Amino acid sequence: MAGIRVDSRASLTEMAGPSMYNVLLVDDHPPVRAGIRAMLADAPEFAVIGEASSSETALGKIRMNRVDLVLLDISMPPGDCFDVIPLIREAKPDTKIVLLSMHRDWAFLEKAISLGVKGYLNKDADASDIISALRNVMKGGSAFPGSVTETSTYDPVPENLSARELEILQMIGEGLLSREIAERMNLSLRTIEFHRANVMQKLGLRKGIDLVKVAIGISKKKAR
Repeated sequence: MAGIRVDSRASLTEMAGPSMYNVLLVDDHPPVRAGIRAMLADAPEFAVIGEASSSETALGKIRMNRVDLVLLDISMPPGDCFDVIPLIREAKPDTKIVLLSMHRDWAFLEKAISLGVKGYLNKDADASDIISALRNVMKGGSAFPGSVTETSTYDPVPENLSARELEILQMIGEGLLSREIAERMNLSLRTIEFHRANVMQKLGLRKGIDLVKVAIGISKKKAR
């Protein structure tokens, strides 16, 4: 990204202006990181404050600096991204994580959402689409494949759900984990999981990813 230099005498976050989002690029392929950095140069609100080629390096930089957004390759040495995501969220709960991949794998997507990831983007997508998706994430939204965000067989909103179940479903659609929903609603985790199970039963859903599809669709309707 033009104009951004790493000064070893200062913390990485000192380089970003107060109106910018601090971004950490995490990918073990330098050309990919260079491409993402160049793409974000067209979005002045994103400041790339550092890069990492491994999960361990990324976690160290996240712990040492203010990082608002982590763009994380789904396949990271020594394991995969799912090993480091819980550690990032534990260290910096407010840091948003968006996964980047060359492939669309629904099993990966379901697991990512369950861990609180805010987006799952294809590296081959148009730069304008990626930037738009990242802006939406930083405004509190999510960025998942269209077949997830646009697919819902429930239109209008299901009428057989209670007000509390609809509220929980909307928060699932916003990317919140069950633990985060429990904290927001001042309920136990067990209660939230009970309501999730009830919603799936009432809607005839068998997989978590199907619940997420419906939840995102309802969340979008409520936001209109």
